[in-house]
Amino acid sequence: MNKLNVLIIDDDKLQANMLKSTISSIGDFNVQCVYSGNEAMNLINKNQFDLIFCDLQMPEMDGVEFLSNLDKDKFSGGVVIVSSLGSTLISIVDDLCNAFNFSFVESLEKPINVNQINNILEQVKIQINNGNENISMRGISISDDEILSLLKSGKFINYYQPQVDFNSGQIVSMEVLARLEHPIYGILAPFYFLSQLESNGLLDDLFNVVIDNAIRDFLLGKIKGKVSINITQDTIGKVGFANQFISKCKSNDVDPNIFILELNEGDAYNTTSSFLENISRLRIHNVGISIDDFGTGYSSLEKLSRLPFTEMKLDKSFISYCLSDEYKKVVIKFALALSKELNIPIVAEGVENKETWQYLKNIGFDICQGYFTGKPSRLN
Repeated sequence: MNKLNVLIIDDDKLQANMLKSTISSIGDFNVQCVYSGNEAMNLINKNQFDLIFCDLQMPEMDGVEFLSNLDKDKFSGGVVIVSSLGSTLISIVDDLCNAFNFSFVESLEKPINVNQINNILEQVKIQINNGNENISMRGISISDDEILSLLKSGKFINYYQPQVDFNSGQIVSMEVLARLEHPIYGILAPFYFLSQLESNGLLDDLFNVVIDNAIRDFLLGKIKGKVSINITQDTIGKVGFANQFISKCKSNDVDPNIFILELNEGDAYNTTSSFLENISRLRIHNVGISIDDFGTGYSSLEKLSRLPFTEMKLDKSFISYCLSDEYKKVVIKFALALSKELNIPIVAEGVENKETWQYLKNIGFDICQGYFTGKPSRLN
């Protein structure tokens, strides 16, 4: 792996250089420090950086203004928000950065410790090493005609991430994560193709490819247990979707109950008659329905309580660094209590270390998904 190029922006020179020293002690990185947003923008215009650590409270150009300017300049690497201004403000800026086109977003509340830095750098290295997914691959250009051709020629493949039972430690299901096997750029994550597929009306086609790949892997004996697949409200709301899905399973002699369809919380609120018909028929045939990214949408709890969900997945933004954030713990405990009242299992996404795993196990979470228990990979 090539050296990771890291930029640190902090008007406190002592803290900036202490962070530089910490990163350098962890691994072989190219690390530079600057002490203002303006200086950083000038440097970024001349150099390529994979990861930027940015303080929020700086004179002239504060961190939020800098990050907004970074997005306007179409920076596609990763950012780590660093501040002593409190977890509430940091969370807001974290949400802002997730709305930008950065490929990696994390946040740290000062004072920072070595374990936190090491965890972030490990996540970045895993992203890079896992299928050669480079978080700052620049110059990638895929035309609409090419992406349609790649879709038709079987270049979209399935990666699978295990979901592990907290109590038994056994893999109980796997989530499918779509990847593009590009002849020039290598393995690409959804960051590089999902919006283009959406703008060309090809998300239904991607879902069909993913489900066909999953059925093939199941018939080859590669899949044990259940399989979770992401689906959009538009796809699951299509007239006749349930019938087509069930027919595809039966024609391949696969029981539909091995599948769990993951629907984003925000989409779950936008129900139509065809959506309700499809989701009802899917449940009659024992297809699982999971509410994904719980806590990030705008759904009404009353509406969610009336839909036949069989699983709840708490978004990783609440799991990351929850041990040091009391606000995140409040949301986590609320979601856990809600899942118990609704009598459905709850999945913790984004579990990256043993301490977080142990905390979630102790308070009663059912299933773990994250790099701590297994990173996404192809099935042999």
